[in-house]
Amino acid sequence: MTFIPAALCQELSRYKAMQAAKRLQAEHWEHPDLVFTGENGKYINPAKFSSDFCNIRRKLGIKTTFHMLRHDMASRMKASGQFDFKDIQEQLGHSTIQITMDIYTHIDEEAKAAVSHWLDGDAKNIVSLGQEKPKRKIR
Repeated sequence: MTFIPAALCQELSRYKAMQAAKRLQAEHWEHPDLVFTGENGKYINPAKFSSDFCNIRRKLGIKTTFHMLRHDMASRMKASGQFDFKDIQEQLGHSTIQITMDIYTHIDEEAKAAVSHWLDGDAKNIVSLGQEKPKRKIR
């Protein structure tokens, strides 16, 4: 089951109302159960959808791609600390958790800095940086 925000539900309801009006005017509506359709309720060709998205992006000066949106969502979910990798995998629809972990998540700059600081502090416990090691007594 996929959960969506209330604001998006409202927007989808408005869209469905508009679609219902088009359906009443059409002689035949191919797939009345689908939310997003082409003319007369037919499936939208993915290539056409991508092409339309690219054209709109270009006109508006937006550089974001679908892939970037997926990556951003996965990264934001991870950074929020509210979701584990399994949650992210399911939301993105990946067949394995390894795909999610390898491809769609990354360590953000704050996390890199935190790791660096942790390593810096922990390294002092392991080695004495710039200090002479105490000599061991021989019995």
